[in-house]
Amino acid sequence: MFKLSVSFALFGLITATQGPCDECNQVSAALRDRIVQDGSIKMQIGLLSSRVCPSLDDPDFCQEMLNEHWLDIARVLHPFNFSPPKACERTNVCNGLITPIVREWTCENCLAGTATLQKFFKLDQTIAESISFLKGESFCGKREKKTDDCNGLVEKLMPSLLPGLAGILGARAQGFCTDTFSVC
Repeated sequence: MFKLSVSFALFGLITATQGPCDECNQVSAALRDRIVQDGSIKMQIGLLSSRVCPSLDDPDFCQEMLNEHWLDIARVLHPFNFSPPKACERTNVCNGLITPIVREWTCENCLAGTATLQKFFKLDQTIAESISFLKGESFCGKREKKTDDCNGLVEKLMPSLLPGLAGILGARAQGFCTDTFSVC
């Protein structure tokens, strides 16, 4: 019984002193779980088509590829990028460079968390790793036609689409925080 009491006491201490890395990981996991749902992926297709594709050299190609492939891409890419603690470590939340300030979920700290994750989408390392991941067995390697077409598609569109997702997250951050953490 004593061991059980000590375990609960330690658990209480750990959760009471939860730091920014843990909180960022919670936001990252919640976002990952939300953005792989069919409704969210369909929204991503619409928003990327209207916000990113028009700025590219071949907007029609971009829209066609989003309609044809984004559902499959999102289902493998989002869990790859948002498996805690990847995004939070890469944006310096988990390495002590950001001072712990959050003790309870508020609109402000949830929005700050989503802003951190927006930065993650724009990092050159994130884009390069995402391209490499998609060109591997998780996406291009699973295609029926294993050709360079898939690799070319990934290399051509991902450098624009990932930052585009950052913009979508920024535009939808308040709704995400309201729906997920009941703040804002």
